[in-house]
This record gives sequence, structure tokens and C-alpha cells, in this order.
Amino acid sequence: MHAKGIFAFLLTMLLTITALVPSAFSQVEIPPAGITPDSPLYTVKIAIEQLQLILTFNNTEKVRLHLQFAGERLAELKQMTERHRFEYTQELCIRYENHINQSVAIAGNNTALCKLIAITTAKHQVVLEKVYGMVPDYAKPFIQKAANVSKTGQEQALMNIQRREGPEKTEEVRRVMEKARKEQMGKE
Repeated sequence: MHAKGIFAFLLTMLLTITALVPSAFSQVEIPPAGITPDSPLYTVKIAIEQLQLILTFNNTEKVRLHLQFAGERLAELKQMTERHRFEYTQELCIRYENHINQSVAIAGNNTALCKLIAITTAKHQVVLEKVYGMVPDYAKPFIQKAANVSKTGQEQALMNIQRREGPEKTEEVRRVMEKARKEQMGKE
């Protein structure tokens, strides 16, 4: 009976997450942490995310999923830091970096996706700056590396926008990024 209960829970969780994904696509908000790495269900959460990525064939949706999951890793990082659970810092930063790198690689020269990456990483950098100030010295290099990956992905996205759309469009995106950054600062 116990195995059936776990299976039913996992199936329900998968269906719920799948149903919520489309609504998350329209946002560049940092989602709530939900299940965190200190939970026994965390590996299930990550497995479901990987399944979602595997079952997503549209590059636009795949980039949005990677950005959503990157935001979730930051929310988890912030929550773990607030709970003084610094042993998860490196793992969460690596997962964050992988999602950012994947989103940039998949986006390529797609201007709309590059804009989404630039704006989303602007918000992410606010969270990373806050977390950097909260972690002990030994964890700071992990946060700094994640911030560097975020900044590099953002710069690549902006270069792609400039190449395809010109400097005026790039400046427009920079203004939106600054507005998003300020909004995120107000939430932190």
C-alpha cells in the first residue's frame, strides 16, 4: 500500500506541475522555492523537471522552462541560506548555472528569447547579490560564480539582440532590465 501511495502522490505531482507550467511561461518572476534540497522529495522534484525538459520539443518553451527552473534554484538557495543550510549552496549554484547556460545555448539568436534571458537574469542577479551578503566566506565563491554565469549569459543575449536588432533595441531592453531589477530589489 505504501508504494501505491507514493506512486499516486508522484503522479498527482507530475500532473499538477505540468498543468501549471504554461501559466509560468508568461512571467519572468522568481517562483517560490517549493520543495527544497533538504526534503526527501527533492530528487523527485528534480526528476520531474528533467522529464518536463525531455518532453518539451519547442525551443521557446524549453528556454522558458530552463529560466523557470533557474529561478526556482535561486528561490531554494535563498531559502536554504535564510535557514543557515549552507551545505546546499554549491549544488544549487551549479544547477542554476546549468539552467542559464542551457537557456542561452538553446535561445541562440532568437531575439525574443534573448530579451527574456536578459530581463530574467537581471532579476536573478538581485537575488544573488542578496544571498552573497548572507552566506559565510567559504560559500561566497559559489555565489560569485553563479553571478558571473548569469552576467555572461545576459551579455551574450544582449550581443545577440544588438547583432540582429541594432543598438536602439538593445538600449530598450537595457531599460526594461533596469526596471525589472528595481522591481526585484523592492521584493527583496
